[in-house]
Amino acid sequence: MITFHIHSLAYLDFVGQPFKYAKMFEQQIPDIFGFSYSGETFPIQLELDLKQVLLLKDQYPLTAPFIHYNTKKNCYELKVQVNNLLPVERFMKGIEVA
Repeated sequence: MITFHIHSLAYLDFVGQPFKYAKMFEQQIPDIFGFSYSGETFPIQLELDLKQVLLLKDQYPLTAPFIHYNTKKNCYELKVQVNNLLPVERFMKGIEVA
């Protein structure tokens, strides 16, 4: 996947012609951690306290809509499908140390 940052473009010319190789590309929509689909998704379910929720939302703002408070368990829960487990593992290791 190639992504161009607007600030690094010097010039853009709209030619009004269809992209010649459009059928060779697929649109990749990243997950809440920014990883693109690579053929496999992973369901995650985390139980978090308030401090962990605030840290998670600060580091990964796209997680916010997927975090809900569970009154029966008295904790917050994150339930979502992700494309890569690496950021989840890093976050969990970080909160274990803290």
